[in-house]
Formats: sequence, C-alpha cells, structure tokens
Amino acid sequence: MKKLFVTIFIFFAFTTTAFAEDAVRIAIIDTGISSVSISEDRIAEGKNYIVENGSTEDTVGHGTSIASIIVGSPKAYLAGICEDAVLVPMVYYVREDNAVTKGDVALLAQMIRDAKDIYDCDIINISSGVKTYTPALFDAIEYVGEKGTLVVSSAGNDGDDTAYYPGAFENVLCIGGLNEEKNAVWEDSNAHSGVDILTPGEKVHVSSMKGNRMVVSGTSYSAAWGSGAVAKLMSEYPYLTAVRAGQILCATADDLGEVGFDNQNGYGRLNMKTAREYAATGQIFRDVKSEDWFFGNVNFCVDKHLIDGTSKAEFSPQDKLTRAVLVEALYRLEGKPLADAAVSFEDVAADSGFADAISWAKQNGIVNGVNETEFAPNDNITREQIAAIVYRYAVFKGYAVADYEHTDISFYDDANDVSDYARIAVQYAVGSNLMKGKTEQTLHPKDNISRAEISAVLERFVVENN
Repeated sequence: MKKLFVTIFIFFAFTTTAFAEDAVRIAIIDTGISSVSISEDRIAEGKNYIVENGSTEDTVGHGTSIASIIVGSPKAYLAGICEDAVLVPMVYYVREDNAVTKGDVALLAQMIRDAKDIYDCDIINISSGVKTYTPALFDAIEYVGEKGTLVVSSAGNDGDDTAYYPGAFENVLCIGGLNEEKNAVWEDSNAHSGVDILTPGEKVHVSSMKGNRMVVSGTSYSAAWGSGAVAKLMSEYPYLTAVRAGQILCATADDLGEVGFDNQNGYGRLNMKTAREYAATGQIFRDVKSEDWFFGNVNFCVDKHLIDGTSKAEFSPQDKLTRAVLVEALYRLEGKPLADAAVSFEDVAADSGFADAISWAKQNGIVNGVNETEFAPNDNITREQIAAIVYRYAVFKGYAVADYEHTDISFYDDANDVSDYARIAVQYAVGSNLMKGKTEQTLHPKDNISRAEISAVLERFVVENN
C-alpha cells in the first residue's frame, strides 16, 4: 500500500448525551469505521460523502485500522493511544462491487471545513495527499486553523523526497514513520521540509474490519499515532488546544539526525514523557522556559495569536523584532479586517504574508513608512517606532491616550534622543507603562527590541485596554 494513506482525524469538544462532555472527539475522513472491530461507544454519528445516504461502516479496512490505533480494538485485543476519545467517521473512500471510489481534492477541502463547522472538530488528521499545491485545500487548512483546529497528515510512503499536500503545508502537523526498532526513520517514509515528527510506521499492530489483529506498515498509521498523541495530551491537560498540543510534540521530540530540524526526521521521534512535562508547566517552545521572565508574556501573545513562533518548536525570544511582525500583531488584534490592497508600499509584495496587515495599517494612519514609498517590512524595529505605531493604533481605537501623552520623560538622560515624530508616542508609552526605560536613567529610543520584549509590551497593551 505504497500510495494509500487516506485518513483524517478530528478531535471534538462536542456535547451529546452519549459521550462525556469533555471527551476528545475525532472525525476520521477515511474509509469508514467497522463497529465490529471498534467499540460502538467510541463511534459517533458521521457521514458518507461518497454514497448518498450510505453507511459509515468500513468497506476497505483502512479507516478501521486507523481507528484501532487511536482508541483500540477490544476484539483484536489492542489498546489505544487515547481510549476515551470519540471517533466520527467521515467516509471519503469506498469499495462497492469490487470497484473503488475516492473523493477528489475539492471534496476533501469541503470535508475539512465541515469537520469544524458541522462537527466542531479540534483535530483533523489527513492520511492522503496530492503532489500539487491546491489553493482550495490550502484555504481549507487555513480556515480551520484560524478557528484553532489542528490538521494532522501523513508524510507519504514513496521513500523519497516527494511532498504531498496537505502534509507539506506549514500549518499541518506532518507525521513521518519510524522503523520497527523505533531508532531511525522507516526506509519508505518520505523526507521533505514539511515533516514534523516521527512515530511508529513499520510493522504496526492494527485491527481488521472483522476484529482480527494485523501487522501493517505505512505513514497512514504514523499519522494515527500522532493524532492519538495529540488527543492524549489534550485529554490529560484540558487547557491545551489541539494546536498547542501539536507544538509541544514538536518541541519535545527526540533528535534522531542532526541537531534541530532536518528533512529526514523533522524535529525527531515522539517523546510523550517530555511532552507531558512541558504541558504540566505550560511550556510550548524549547527556548521559552517557565523560569524566563518573558514566559508568561510569550504564552499570552501566542495564545492570543498575536505572534507566532519562528518554528513549531522555537519562539526565538532574543531575535530582533521586525517592523512587519509588529504590524501583523496589531492587525490580528483587530480581527484581520478587509484591507485595500492598493493602499500599500512599493517594497511590500502583494503576495507576502503581511501585505494585508500593512495595507490596513497604512489606510488607517497607523503606519507611515520609512519614507513615502517604502515601509522596510523586514528591518528591525526601534523602540520609538514601536511607541509610535502602538500609539497611533490606540488613537485609531479611541483609547484614552490623552491621559498619558504629556508624561514627563525629561528625567531620562537620553530623552532628547527621541525623534520629534515619536515624542508624544514615547510619552504615552512610558506614561501608560507599556514601555519602560532600559535602565532607570535611559530610554535608548533608537535601540532595537527583542521578540520577548515586544511580547511584554503587547500583553500590557491588551490587558490595559480590555
């Protein structure tokens, strides 16, 4: 089954009379689930998307095998990774009269959206893919991601660097396979920049549709392990969203190749022990520890989706902040309203990730650019530039800036170093306690600021004005 890796897992926080209110619920977009193999009290109502009014009973076996990894199969004497999860079968692939019918990419994209909008899913695991970037699929992934749903996908079984979508999308948790000994990548697991972590992929024990134990290989089953691990972490630590749980799995994986991320191994082998340790303390990133002064600030901004990590495992707190990242943070805080793309700067590409944010900020007088035609989005931002942009945003929002814009900053030895355009803004920032001097005597207005420091500024700003 070199090419068959066709599965989606979605985890719900769904309330019914049949299942525990806080159960992690999983919709499986696959071939259905056999109620002979999988306990019926683990299967919620789903839908057959291929056969109108058709059953969600498995006709191929793949979906049942996936389900048995996640919740177990009593008949096959298999324990599951997260046995209290609830599965929702969403049938994408069927066999009738020895003929196989599989949905297309457009249907898959719609099912991803339905998984959130209709079934209120937290996690979507997709063990199928296409080799070509598809905008509809990307948009569906982005859509559910904005709502906090994690998509989990398999890397593929070609044994080369072929990238399958949606696994290759950045916002997807892409799972590669470990070998039988679990000490290296499985030889048939695809290796590319989208792979995040490795879980068992070679000679994995699963259940058949009739409840017989089988041994199979493939990254479809690795994806099931990844989905089960996310569900287990969420079940044990209910404060976690699926996205945060997925990040923790990346941050705590054991390196198997070169130190850090590599295409062959991603971040490394799944390590649930360390993942639990992170979850217990609220740690998300490898480089932001609970004892760091900025720990709470970073978690606040990440949870509010104001600033993302520089990868799924690192935040890079000491890296300098760029101008574009600050504007993007305020744009997200505003709810990402529609922006006039024609209102922008010559050095801001229309297809860049921050184009809408900068257009919005410019048309609302929040940014002016470094000159009339350039914004310098990738330049490191200065302390006084931050004060100016945040101040203008506060004015735009109608906040009580007048209470602070005449704050006396003359006691700072370098107060005269503040640029004229930023003076009132710096006074506002100091007076409202958004920004403090670098020392008791100095402001250093033209110094750059770190990502850790801006996290503190943004948290103060949000808390002060809410």
